[in-house]
Amino acid sequence: MKKIGIRIISFLLICLLVFPPMAGAKSVQANDVKTTDWSASSINNMLENGYMHVDQNSRFWPHRPATRAEVAETIASALQLPLNASISLKATDLPASHPQYQAIRKLVELGVMDNRTSIYPDSKVTRAQMAKMLSIAFEVVVDNKNEAKFADCGPRYWATNYIESLADAGVVHGKPYQKYDPNGHVTRAQLAAMVSRSLYFKSQIAKLEIAYDFLGKTYISTFKENEAWVNETITMVNAERKKQGLPALVHDPYLDQLAVIKIQDMFEHEYFAHESPYYGHPWDMATIYEYEFSSFGENIARYISTPREALKAWMASAPHKANILKSTYTHLGIAVKKDDNGKYYWVQLFSSK
Repeated sequence: MKKIGIRIISFLLICLLVFPPMAGAKSVQANDVKTTDWSASSINNMLENGYMHVDQNSRFWPHRPATRAEVAETIASALQLPLNASISLKATDLPASHPQYQAIRKLVELGVMDNRTSIYPDSKVTRAQMAKMLSIAFEVVVDNKNEAKFADCGPRYWATNYIESLADAGVVHGKPYQKYDPNGHVTRAQLAAMVSRSLYFKSQIAKLEIAYDFLGKTYISTFKENEAWVNETITMVNAERKKQGLPALVHDPYLDQLAVIKIQDMFEHEYFAHESPYYGHPWDMATIYEYEFSSFGENIARYISTPREALKAWMASAPHKANILKSTYTHLGIAVKKDDNGKYYWVQLFSSK
């Protein structure tokens, strides 16, 4: 995933890893984890939410290699997966009485683990194997165009694309001398950190703060700014429609996200027009980002400092007014962003569903 233009803010994936405990979760401390340890916040997150556990002596064993069963249980717990599964395991080395049997069976059903005659539940997990499991479990797009490169992961190595794609997304990190150590074993501390970062990545996707650009093969930031202005503009648009006896447009957060992408694309490629030199027409961009619609429209504006002024300008222009009052449109999304010179850009996106 080669980073282009507006890039994913990877430092956030590295730094903001402390999650609030789930409702009812208990504060758990490990007596062998110091607050100054690099993985302390991730381990505390795992423990407080019940995704990982200490032993009867309150030890976490951060440096101990994680087993395949431990990894399966941690991923299943972190994703809060229902453990019921219809698949039959082929494994002869995993009795139904095994403590992690259900977690392993669920991950096999989801394709995170292979349904083989031997699961090797007590075997250590390599860092390469971990990269593949995390990319599938947390639905990280894996491609062969990545900025991250490691000296010990060549183009023909089976796990290179998994490793590099996760590294670009901030989920995994390398080691000194530009190495990843793919055959090294994942420690419990590393497991906690990798899953914590994966959860943060998944939360950013869910909040529509990052998106995968299928053209550039990279995750880009789509953080929405000026949300109060967005809501105010939508209210005013629907007021105009009401005057004409038209139904209100549904505020669509996915259209908001596409509008953010359009503004960032204008900044990146230095243009102001409906047709992008990178994405093409607005409906082409929507299709690239897998947005479903039956019809699509766009209004743009710049150098306008308030929602009221933006709407006034659009309503004074026949083509823009026609979009706002088009009876067949059902959904609306808006983005407002300031360029490097302090000037505001506006994008309205309309769709029918």
